[in-house]
Amino acid sequence: MKQFRKIVVIVILAGLALGYYFYLSNRTGVSEADKVVNTTKIDKILDKDISSVTNTPKSAVKFYSEILECLYNESPSDEQITQLGTKARTVLDEELNNNNPTESYLIELNKDVLEYSKANRIIMSYTVDSTDNVQYYKQDNKEYAVVNATYTLRETDTFTKVNEEYILRKDEEGYWKILGWRVSSNGISDDKNDNE
Repeated sequence: MKQFRKIVVIVILAGLALGYYFYLSNRTGVSEADKVVNTTKIDKILDKDISSVTNTPKSAVKFYSEILECLYNESPSDEQITQLGTKARTVLDEELNNNNPTESYLIELNKDVLEYSKANRIIMSYTVDSTDNVQYYKQDNKEYAVVNATYTLRETDTFTKVNEEYILRKDEEGYWKILGWRVSSNGISDDKNDNE
């Protein structure tokens, strides 16, 4: 009788262990509510619909600045640099893209990202002028806009502010694209961070 009980207990325990094993191995994983999506800033930029970010001159410059932050701050892989560069070209005017073929643009972009990395230089922050400060004008039946953006760069213990003036042109589909940019009249200013 004792022998019989031992066998029954062993069979029950083996059945429970086997059942638990099948439960664990056939589980689909964590429930949808518990899943944490690990989306990087680069992924978010690459997933953005370009039509939603080029509907105003300010939003086009802001999106381009977000791409710059990803390129210079996020330590992207070579593949991500290519993807971000390709995405940046969608914000640029057709004329600017035609003057800078994709292959040479991406080669120069890779060099620039590497230079920033070697110099330990990052974009600390940026600001794009408010919509009220955007200057609009027409020339040869085309609409243009001028938008100013200020970038704060950090290289080791030096902070530099760079003021860029972006010139945008509205394309045939009604989207604003960057035609070019230059250092604005406010220029560049350096601030040394004295920790003494």
